[in-house]
Amino acid sequence: MENNYNNFGGSAIGPNLFNWIIENIPHGLTILELGSGTGTHELGKIYKVHCVEHDKNWVNKFSNLTYHYAPIKEGWYDKEWLQNLPKDYDLLIFDGPPGSIGRTKVLENLHMFNLNVPIIVDDTHRKVEKNMAEKLVNMLNTSYLEIKEHNKSAYILNV
Repeated sequence: MENNYNNFGGSAIGPNLFNWIIENIPHGLTILELGSGTGTHELGKIYKVHCVEHDKNWVNKFSNLTYHYAPIKEGWYDKEWLQNLPKDYDLLIFDGPPGSIGRTKVLENLHMFNLNVPIIVDDTHRKVEKNMAEKLVNMLNTSYLEIKEHNKSAYILNV
């Protein structure tokens, strides 16, 4: 299946980040992403993608993704709904909830995730996400790579 580069950018991951993923994460492995979108759909053509989604309008939008619905409770995904997430994955992407809800509560819930894989924090062109990514770098005492697009950026940790 061919990738549609029109599905990147805007609120989706950018093409530079997508290219980094496909060049560095072996095809067919598993990705866990908080949030979902058209870029997630493109990743699902190459990887087994599990995505946590709070918006029922996006759940099951694309048949090549495995969705885990989790409503927002107290400013983040309701943890009760996250109990059945996969434990083994090869890439972790923090791209949700949307900036209007906020993502920083993930820092209080890191124990729920495997942090020994590459971790992407998307939308680091925004101050809140950049601060979150920098806190993660310090907490994990790890290296990072910044991927820039023409109008957005992302941090990749554990590179």
